[in-house]
Amino acid sequence: MAWRCEAGVVVLGLAFACGPEGVAAGTETETDTESGTAADTESANTGPSSASASASATASASASGDGTTSGSDPTTGAPDPDSSGDPPPGTDGCTPGLEGCLCDVGAMCEGDLVCDEEGFCVDPDSICSPLDEDPHDDESTAYDVDAVGCSGTIDLGLIGTLEGPQTDWYTFLGNESFACPEEPSVEVVADEDLEVCVYIECVQGNAVDIDCGGADAADSPDGRPGCCDTNQVDMDDYDCSGMFSGLDIVAWVSVGSRERICADYTLSYSL
Repeated sequence: MAWRCEAGVVVLGLAFACGPEGVAAGTETETDTESGTAADTESANTGPSSASASASATASASASGDGTTSGSDPTTGAPDPDSSGDPPPGTDGCTPGLEGCLCDVGAMCEGDLVCDEEGFCVDPDSICSPLDEDPHDDESTAYDVDAVGCSGTIDLGLIGTLEGPQTDWYTFLGNESFACPEEPSVEVVADEDLEVCVYIECVQGNAVDIDCGGADAADSPDGRPGCCDTNQVDMDDYDCSGMFSGLDIVAWVSVGSRERICADYTLSYSL
């Protein structure tokens, strides 16, 4: 009986010893339950945010055409031609037929407008029609005009048009003789102020001692000496190097403007 009692004590002892462990185990289970509750709570708290983010992403994708670039075809992803707001190519927002707009696309110009050489509708009064159609805009292509003798004057009348910025060139022979004033002079008349220059080259010898009076001394692009002024230029004196060179000259005349103009002009010259 004693052994059994001791066994019982042992058993009871084991039971007592196991009791706290069982309680501890139960406590741990409760803690786990609380942890699970916290995890569930955290999951519950984060769930709506994730749902909102997902909904925002879905809305953004829908707004841009299911992930395609805004302004593109939602089926092909190709750019939408109407999304940029730009006018069709070649029109630049200008209606063909109106002033300043194209007239070479089968459209007639409206009203009194006419189609110019560049294919635009313009006011007919603004079209420049040069009297001199052949180019003579440098010394090498200068128009040859009549020779002039001592103290002679030649008036060519209405001879050219400046569609500026532009320069027209002319050349003439000046036959000098004894006791001539040796004063080459050129004058133009136009509705605009024009720059006029006269440059000379001696038939024999070199042109020297050029006296431009109140005009500006200048050299031509090809290096000939001369004088320039507005509308009229007078060379007061010149000489030709060499003892027997004489004073016969070939003169080059330039008439020009740096402005955008359309001006008809008359031309006269003398020696």
